[in-house]
Amino acid sequence: MSDSLSNKPVKVSQLEKLKRLRKIQEWILDDFSHRDIVAKGVAEWDVSERTVERYYSDAFKEFRERTRFDTEHLKAYYKSRKRKLIQDMDPVLKKTPAGVRAINKVLDSMAKIDGIVIDKVELSGPDGAPIATQTSIDMSNLTDDQLKALAALKRSLRNPS
Repeated sequence: MSDSLSNKPVKVSQLEKLKRLRKIQEWILDDFSHRDIVAKGVAEWDVSERTVERYYSDAFKEFRERTRFDTEHLKAYYKSRKRKLIQDMDPVLKKTPAGVRAINKVLDSMAKIDGIVIDKVELSGPDGAPIATQTSIDMSNLTDDQLKALAALKRSLRNPS
């Protein structure tokens, strides 16, 4: 928005800015392209593309922060539930081998939530052998023009000028 007499930008209120960010977030969720969002913002609010770009960036930052907060909130919830399981466990059972194993499993799952323990998965071929990879390419189906283009490419890679 600009003052029509002096052509100076007019600062919008914090509330108006929040409304604009929400509108951009709606457009993002409605699957509008970036370009369309910028064009709609410029037309609707009579501001520069740069201003709408800033709004767009702020809208995305807020999405990321909210997602990070939600994830941290869920982690904290699950960890508190697991702590409660250990606290509520029968004191006699805690001292038995089965109780100790159960507590260790709960603690291990808490470590996984925090990313301290990561399950590693090893991939291998049949009978533990390495995974076979194809190192040759079948060029019998290529046309003469395609073969010539590949040969030219190979030459240019050997002798870059």
